[in-house]
Amino acid sequence: MRQTTRQPWAHTGTTTERGYGAAHQKLRAEQAKLLAHQGWLPCARCPRPILPGQQWHLDHTDDRTSYLGPSHRRCNELAAARRGGLTVHGLGQPRRRASRDW
Repeated sequence: MRQTTRQPWAHTGTTTERGYGAAHQKLRAEQAKLLAHQGWLPCARCPRPILPGQQWHLDHTDDRTSYLGPSHRRCNELAAARRGGLTVHGLGQPRRRASRDW
């Protein structure tokens, strides 16, 4: 699995403090059931469908006051990186230069 630099708040506080409390978990479970039943979900950030077996997130709006809906994990993390100026390694971002040019 590739390393990612996530949002600064991602590893601090409880799940509820980070916006992933009981309401989030319930809504995500409902979307997971829909994915299993329907066989796909629309991604909130790109035109491609989310298929069973793909990693996905229940995506918040940029101000984190509500939900956009399901998004591919990659789409959600790239949006967060663009918004926060963070780097998501291995997802189209430039690599760090080596200490020497050989």
